[in-house]
Amino acid sequence: MANVSGHTKKLTTNASIFVAYCAAMIIGPQLFLTSEAPYYQTGYNSILGFEVASIVCLAIYAGGCIIENRRRDKLEGRGVEVSVAHMLDDRTDREKKGFRYVY
Repeated sequence: MANVSGHTKKLTTNASIFVAYCAAMIIGPQLFLTSEAPYYQTGYNSILGFEVASIVCLAIYAGGCIIENRRRDKLEGRGVEVSVAHMLDDRTDREKKGFRYVY
């Protein structure tokens, strides 16, 4: 949530994360088949696959944050003086000067 600014954008991001969590909690137990007991290869292999995919997605996201922060540093300069009122405005992260992504 630290990388999102703007009320509507925060609500949408929070709702998307919640829906993905709920979908995972519904689908996850379906992958552990009773016919594979006690080893449950399908379940464990799918967990491993999703973990690897999430690590790759996080690495790509961090790379995007680094690139965008560097672009903003070149465009705006480092240590931009921004008023508190400007940071508390209901603007998105793309509209705010001085906003930097956390990774």
